Amino acid sequence: MNDSIIPAFGGLLTPDQVNSLRSVLDRIIPADDYPSACDAGVDNYLAGQLRGDLSSFAGVYRDGLDGINREAVNRFGVSFAELDSSARDSLLSLVEKGGVSVEWTVSPSEFFSLLVGHAMEGYYGTASPTALESVGFDPRWTLRSPESVL
Repeated sequence: MNDSIIPAFGGLLTPDQVNSLRSVLDRIIPADDYPSACDAGVDNYLAGQLRGDLSSFAGVYRDGLDGINREAVNRFGVSFAELDSSARDSLLSLVEKGGVSVEWTVSPSEFFSLLVGHAMEGYYGTASPTALESVGFDPRWTLRSPESVL
């Protein structure tokens, strides 16, 4: 994982939590013809949001990422970031459904839903013009008043 993003979280998350977050984000939005979540800057977006508008969610993120790591260690013997893509997807599917095997301090399915929402907001809302192109938005397109098209 890219350790250069860790300072952006300003101590809100541990290095292990940041690495887990980045790994989760890149499974929620994996690379294909377009960049993955982290390649598009969603991790940077979340770092800024957790220091600002989403600061009240910092504890939820810490607890949720710790829960994901405990699940990974319990099921596979390694942290989430150390899992291969298939194992990550399998574990996240269980978390999404609330089918966890260890105790969590936050609702696993609610945390997963929150994380997906924030990932989508960062990816399609602000992080990458390329991401907008992936859904057919042409950044050269501009809004015009209804009168100008008549």
